[in-house]
Amino acid sequence: MSDTPTLDRFLSHALALIGGPGSGPLVTLGTLGPDGPRLRSVMLRRYTPAMAEAEIHTDRGSDKVAEIAADPRVSLHLWDSQALVQLRLSGRAHLIHADTARWTEVPDNSRTSYGKAPPPGRPIDGPDAFALDTDVAHFTAVRIVLSRADVLHLDPDRHRRALYRRTEGGWQGHWVSP
Repeated sequence: MSDTPTLDRFLSHALALIGGPGSGPLVTLGTLGPDGPRLRSVMLRRYTPAMAEAEIHTDRGSDKVAEIAADPRVSLHLWDSQALVQLRLSGRAHLIHADTARWTEVPDNSRTSYGKAPPPGRPIDGPDAFALDTDVAHFTAVRIVLSRADVLHLDPDRHRRALYRRTEGGWQGHWVSP
């Protein structure tokens, strides 16, 4: 994107990097924990541009579920090294527990990610000292309604950056110094 883009095209180009329905890229999810910001890599499972919604999946017993329940403000971060674009998205997360329709979309080999005893992040006696209990009861979808986007393009000729807010009329943005 070395020519001078419009604000709309700049955002559209960045959002296209996260894809549409189906599994998308690996992104970083930011939540607020009791000890401050918490970051982890997650697979973006769904992005719906018309609704400005993103979705990830997790184990119901994970720390991120408790963190989101306590404070639903979250951020997503994506770096695309080929496009030289950093995309930071913020919004409010909504927890959807044990949704059987979503569960049927999860491939069998991925279901082992949901349902561990003890739950993820709890101390165990050794690397294999946990049991699998793959059941929809342990599955949580996290739907994120996006409200803010920060797009930075590290063009070798000229860096560009824009900030956007989601309004009832769509995304409204302005250029900022990169």
